[in-house]
Amino acid sequence: MAISVAKLQASVTRLETDVDALLDLTAATQTQLEQVSAQLAAAIAANDPAALKAVQDAIDGIADHLDIESAKVEAVEAATGATGATGA
Repeated sequence: MAISVAKLQASVTRLETDVDALLDLTAATQTQLEQVSAQLAAAIAANDPAALKAVQDAIDGIADHLDIESAKVEAVEAATGATGATGA
């Protein structure tokens, strides 16, 4: 009987794709936070309530997106019994 590692290779490829997507999301979120931080500083300096509201809306959007992504990870953890890097 021959041993096939095709299934393992497919899993590794899927994992690499997922990790790359996570890294891309992390980089994009970091960029968004840097932009929002600059917008917040400008809104505070200008004492502009409309600009502050726009910044708050942007912050809420980023937080909502992170909540959605976190829920996806938590669903996988719940379905597989996987735990985080700390084993928690």
